[in-house]
Amino acid sequence: MLRQVLEPRVADPRAPEPEPEGVTRQRAAPEDLIRETDTWELVLLLDHREVIERRNPRILERKLLERNVNCEVRALGIGDVQWIARRRRIGAETEEFVLNVIVERKEVHDLSGSIIDRRFFEQKTRLATVRATCGDVHVIYLIEGSLTQITTVRTGGLHTAMGRTQVQNNFFVQQCQNADETVTFLARVYARLLAKFPSCPSGSRPATSHLLTSGCFDIDQFATIFCLPPQTFAPFNSQFRKKTQFTVREIFQRMLMQAPGLSAAKTVGLSAKYQNFRELESALRKRGRDSEVEHVRCGKTQRRLGSRARDTLSELLTASEYAEDT
Repeated sequence: MLRQVLEPRVADPRAPEPEPEGVTRQRAAPEDLIRETDTWELVLLLDHREVIERRNPRILERKLLERNVNCEVRALGIGDVQWIARRRRIGAETEEFVLNVIVERKEVHDLSGSIIDRRFFEQKTRLATVRATCGDVHVIYLIEGSLTQITTVRTGGLHTAMGRTQVQNNFFVQQCQNADETVTFLARVYARLLAKFPSCPSGSRPATSHLLTSGCFDIDQFATIFCLPPQTFAPFNSQFRKKTQFTVREIFQRMLMQAPGLSAAKTVGLSAKYQNFRELESALRKRGRDSEVEHVRCGKTQRRLGSRARDTLSELLTASEYAEDT
């Protein structure tokens, strides 16, 4: 199963994200990226907010180090775990290149809370943007804990969220029962990436290395684990950091998404036609046979918004008062 995550993908006709217009991806690594005289080091980057116990916030880092995983704690702009290849070149400064594997780690209670407050959808949108921008990035959505725990979202809802993440977003979903299983999984991903690196000291190989086949260094295989075009860590981290300042249109979209039944695609479709709530309200009050709001086209499939979403918006924006169950 782990091999499926890190091996190059075959194009999936069901993949939800279309190729952005006007964007031509660079599929091959530049010739200057890898030289025979370069020295490379693999580093697992752990987001500084990732903790297991608040009394001992560095325990996750310690558990990884105990498994001979070379890791560092940093503030990550996207995801909870990243990998970088640190290149030391004669006569040049040391550079850190982002590899094409990102892990978003969610404890079950956090997953439930993120679905309620919509962080779940916002995070997946940003991860999909990384994949669209940086080539064939492998996004791993790691769920930690038992889904039978009592949470705000029922077990069935959690299963649905995981299924949609795997099928609709085309992310690899990995479930771990506890932190130790998470550490084991991360160590295995680290080992598989390390197997593609140029020869490195045996002492730096993780405990899971014995599971991998040994072979000669293949420069073409090594090039496949980089984001393409190559991205150094600092610009990458800055580019995909969560936004704290939004345009008026983005605020409008985020407010629309709070309405029941409105997905990101539907809010984008609505905001493309209506600039603000006043325009939307005016359109909703024109309740005729051909309600224009109902026929707004949304998403890559250009499906209609539909009468149910229109009725929800109409109730929220035009009703003189709300019932308790609204």
